[in-house]
Amino acid sequence: MLLSDSKAKALGNPDINNRAKLGACIGTGNTNFAKYALTGRVAILMRVMLEEVKRIINENHQEDREKAFDDKISRPEIYNKLSVLPGEFSSVRLATKARIAISKLKQDYKNFGFLNLIEWRILREDIEKTEQPPPMRNQYRTIINEDNVFYPSIFSSMQENSDN
Repeated sequence: MLLSDSKAKALGNPDINNRAKLGACIGTGNTNFAKYALTGRVAILMRVMLEEVKRIINENHQEDREKAFDDKISRPEIYNKLSVLPGEFSSVRLATKARIAISKLKQDYKNFGFLNLIEWRILREDIEKTEQPPPMRNQYRTIINEDNVFYPSIFSSMQENSDN
């Protein structure tokens, strides 16, 4: 979506409105300018929309907020209600892209979260032998499976997700 944003301006573009008011992005400058210059206005609008959806869910859904969030941003109604990018992207397209992004995020975390990690236990005597036998069926077990693989929480910070 960011690549197809016709109104996004590249870093250093002299046509950025009110650029002089934003200040330099290096050092003590305005961080909004840095975000805008790097990602365009679509990213900022989507970030604001996601924060609004989180606020709505925090008020209305105390249990299973993750499922409520996924459901909410995967449907066109929220994009119509919040009037996100009217005339540029249809609400159906935004909802579809959100559903794809959530699915990819979860799949990536599964793949890189040691899904189907197997532990192999072997006796010390067997390790000390010069030739290691292949593992027997009863000598290994799956440690991380579909039931306990980690999924990130949109309501947690990147640091918290990383720690978890």
